[in-house]
Amino acid sequence: MQIVRALVALVVTLMPLGALAQSISEEWRTLHTEHFRVHFPIAYEPWAREVASKLESIRTTVNSEIGYAPEGVTEVVVADPIAQANGSAWPILGAPRMVFWASPPSPAGALGHESDWGELLAIHEWTHVAHLVRPSRSRFAGARWLFAPVALGPITRAPRWISEGYATVLEGKLTGQGRPFSDYRAVILRTWAQRGRLPSYEQLDKDSANWMGMSMAYLVGSAYLEWLVEREGDESLPKLWARLTARQSRTFDEAFQGVYGETPKRLYQRFAAELIHRSMVVEAAVAASQRPGDLWMDVSWTTGEPDLNLDGSRLVTIVRAKRKPARLVIYSTDRDAKAEAAYSKRVERILARDPEDVAPVRNKPLPRTPEAEHVLRPGEVVGNARWIGSTGDVLFVRFTPDRDGFLHPDIYRWSPASAAPPTRLTDGADLRDVRPAADGSYALAIRNRYGMSEVVRIDLQDGSVTPIEGPSLHEQFVEPAPHPTLPVFAIVMRKGGTWRLVVRGITSAPNQAELAFDGIVAQPSWSRDGKALFATVARNGFVEISRFDYDVSSGALVERGQVTRGSGASLAAVASNDALWFLALDPDGLDLRKLPIAETEQPLPSIATPPDAAPAVRRSFDGTTTEIRRGELGESVPYGFGRQEVSLLFGGSLAPSGEVVEVGARVGDVLGRLETLAFASAGYDGGVEGASISIKSKKYPIEIGSRLFIYDERPTDQRDGDLSRSRDNERFGIETWISKGRRWSGGGVNGSVALYAAKIEAVPTAAVSQLGSSVATRIEHAPVVYGGNLLPMALALSGNSGSTDGDRWTRFRGGLSLGFSSRGRGVAVTLDAGSVSDDASWTDQFEIGGARLSLHPEAATSNRVDVPALPAGILRGNSFDSVRVDLRMGGVMPTLFAQRVGANVDSGDDEIQLAGLEWTLQLDSMPLVRIPALELRAGVARVLDHGLLDDETSVWMTMRWKP
Repeated sequence: MQIVRALVALVVTLMPLGALAQSISEEWRTLHTEHFRVHFPIAYEPWAREVASKLESIRTTVNSEIGYAPEGVTEVVVADPIAQANGSAWPILGAPRMVFWASPPSPAGALGHESDWGELLAIHEWTHVAHLVRPSRSRFAGARWLFAPVALGPITRAPRWISEGYATVLEGKLTGQGRPFSDYRAVILRTWAQRGRLPSYEQLDKDSANWMGMSMAYLVGSAYLEWLVEREGDESLPKLWARLTARQSRTFDEAFQGVYGETPKRLYQRFAAELIHRSMVVEAAVAASQRPGDLWMDVSWTTGEPDLNLDGSRLVTIVRAKRKPARLVIYSTDRDAKAEAAYSKRVERILARDPEDVAPVRNKPLPRTPEAEHVLRPGEVVGNARWIGSTGDVLFVRFTPDRDGFLHPDIYRWSPASAAPPTRLTDGADLRDVRPAADGSYALAIRNRYGMSEVVRIDLQDGSVTPIEGPSLHEQFVEPAPHPTLPVFAIVMRKGGTWRLVVRGITSAPNQAELAFDGIVAQPSWSRDGKALFATVARNGFVEISRFDYDVSSGALVERGQVTRGSGASLAAVASNDALWFLALDPDGLDLRKLPIAETEQPLPSIATPPDAAPAVRRSFDGTTTEIRRGELGESVPYGFGRQEVSLLFGGSLAPSGEVVEVGARVGDVLGRLETLAFASAGYDGGVEGASISIKSKKYPIEIGSRLFIYDERPTDQRDGDLSRSRDNERFGIETWISKGRRWSGGGVNGSVALYAAKIEAVPTAAVSQLGSSVATRIEHAPVVYGGNLLPMALALSGNSGSTDGDRWTRFRGGLSLGFSSRGRGVAVTLDAGSVSDDASWTDQFEIGGARLSLHPEAATSNRVDVPALPAGILRGNSFDSVRVDLRMGGVMPTLFAQRVGANVDSGDDEIQLAGLEWTLQLDSMPLVRIPALELRAGVARVLDHGLLDDETSVWMTMRWKP
């Protein structure tokens, strides 16, 4: 079961990897070091070269710390598919990979405590590789991976908090920065502990039900490992890794208990108790000087940075809820008298009916009703909602896919007074952190592109973009804030390894003021008169709003001090004439609070951090950072078709159409520019026997492929073979295709053209030759959002023409899928129908039933209607129609379905009705981990209405690899 769980976890984790294969038709290049091959689009070369120059030094340093040095060369792919800071490591035995995403993190978060994003990322990901790729010392360990496309080491079976927590520990230990020394980690741990909301041991590994739950493996996991090391010594972790890879097979709990004397759950409970105690000590130390502000809106999940219009009467933000689409919302800042009156009347009625009842305690404001809102598509990434001067319109950033599927942040304009959808101002501009000027004529924004950072000015009339500063590889710019009356702006920048708050002119280069910080500064925002600047400042484990006085004459900027102090973090302040509005950290999400502006004139006194309170406060770095040296690099070389690697594949089917075992291989590169698939099959009870080999290239903007196939079909040998209208036959042929796809927000289109030729020998008829062509397209429409629910739609059309032994025929087929889903559950209706020329031979008619296999060609068998619950060829005719209704229960749960399929057969019309349960998984090609596109289907169904098949129950499992 351990191997099954590991494979399931790998498949789920790999599902986003399809994006890594996008834009591979661009010019890619490779840098070589002794132990790494670094692949990147040519525009990323400066960033990739900077990181690659440090990889050998990072490898040596991390290996020494872990006590293991992996052999061989690791493939590294540099990309930026979703324009967000991240990376990944794939500890495949004998072929490890790493992926680096070049976009840097914002300082307003736990990842922001770094001086070099590429270096920190490389340390974290190489730690994963060196830690997890260590093989078992058991001579029989490799047998468990014999039938898997990739092999993993025994440490990968440890809980997720172990791998992510350990990589986080080392990122801090080797740099003195990262999450272990971040104020954000301290404030999150402290806040969760004070509220009694620390994750349980089971939740520590994976918790998607709670806000930030999936981050706890990094934040709490690293703190727990630090606590274990303090308790048992630095050598305890290498001992744990040694026990996990021993010849003696052990569970993680057994290996852990052999080092620490107790189970990981029991020691975690002790760690949590100590963390709660330290957090309560900190709470007592700051109790006398708290200034949390008043709770204005209690929000669950993630709330975007708020912004106020010029007169402070309306607030705009982005509200995200669990399992619901995000919403761009506008609230009135006035007291909601109508809601208060309705609440009071409701309480009065309750007490009037029962005078002995007790009115509820009010410790939170009533929920607010938005004045206006725009519901976004599910999964859509948006941010930075800002008012445009006095226009009443709102600017925001939306991450929109280009034609290859890469996400780019662009600027949109929303007019709440209009029913029209938001309009796009920029296209593929890679802009974020947008801040309009007070007069609404322009906005400032940050462009992060190719690993470099730049400040730009956007004309809000025509969307033109003008650079102000940058692009820079070694300096990062964040959140420019135009002054309300002067031609200057405040901005946060990382320079020389430290975060700085800077004020400078829009047209003049020299900085008027520049303040450096030991920790993090973020989210600057001006007061309405421009004489004060508010910013989020992180110090000593506290993240609060600080005030800076600005002299409009001299340009001097002086920090007055902290103006908020709550139980959690205070973030993203925005000032009106009478109040300071800000976000407040809570275990359920980010709440909205407000503070009288007059109180910001009186900064809070500094507080002494209680001794030995870490990790409830920021941990002090008392070690020595390891110097990461740059190595010499040669010139980059063209990627070409890359290095070709071989992986074994197994597939097949168990279905009414027969049992098939497929054995095959994939030969390809890490980007998927060239991929060869070869399969051979053995069949039983009517299963297909044969072989195929396909090759496809994505080096160019279109996909080009070809496949040779030869196989033997024996439908009469099926368990219900006497009912099949198909004929036993042998096929030999070739098909060639070209295809092209394009993506857009929430949808896309894919088209293909194919030619094929085949020789078909059937019993008892003579052999025939078949020539054909196929044109197919599939369009996925962006789901319509209605009341927070989704209405997806997809359309598939195909046309074939050809000749069989000189007799010409044409064939058309179309499918339409409509759905309704809410919170991952819903219903889908799929309609499928087709017709072929009246005089078409049996080889060209529609054939219903059976399961498609890896060796089946696509275009040359486009007349087949796959229904794995039925025997192959149970129906055959010149036309067919099918209706299927799926009830989807969400997540990885199977689907309940009912289907009716009919065909015009020789004796008239015939149809079959069936219902059942089916589990389906579709994965795109994942060349990074040597896996082609995959389709898995498993189910059980009962035939409800069809003569000889009435009340027959069928079971099927199919595993099909696709080019």
